Amino acid sequence: MEFAGIYAEVALFVGLSAIYSGLNIALMSLSKADLRRKAKLGDVRAVKVLPLRENSHLALASILFANVAVVSANALVLEHHFNGVVAGLVSTLLIVVFGEVVPQAIFVKSALKFCSFFTPLLWVTVVVTYPVSKPLQLILDKLIGHEKHPLHSRAELGMLISEHAKDVSSELDDDEVEIIR
Repeated sequence: MEFAGIYAEVALFVGLSAIYSGLNIALMSLSKADLRRKAKLGDVRAVKVLPLRENSHLALASILFANVAVVSANALVLEHHFNGVVAGLVSTLLIVVFGEVVPQAIFVKSALKFCSFFTPLLWVTVVVTYPVSKPLQLILDKLIGHEKHPLHSRAELGMLISEHAKDVSSELDDDEVEIIR
């Protein structure tokens, strides 16, 4: 019975780590310019995620503080019940495989979908970690500044349009692609 409780705690912590790790890469992979365009076109998911992406340093700090907290809690739970070396190895393997690598690979493929779904959790995380995340955000804003929104060059725009000609899922037909090009 005791092991069931340990397994449940470890599964909870590894699951939360997976969510935070996946959200970290997913949120930061989303372009603010793309989110703004999608939001203007009425994409509800983009509308939900855009404020978090606009305050990327605050969201990033919140996600990382929360992820480190659950990883630390996982190590403490395992260490309490097992030898320190065994606990360290098990915790490291679980977190790296199931709390980092796998979720990041999954979340980045559908970044907007996952970020939108977990927006309530992200806002709770921002509120809970605010006393430590906000100062870090201010430091990052000062040191790094805000992201620039580079425009595409003429050649890049041509390549973007050409991609529509090659993709069967494009809303543009061949004539429209040729006119735009």
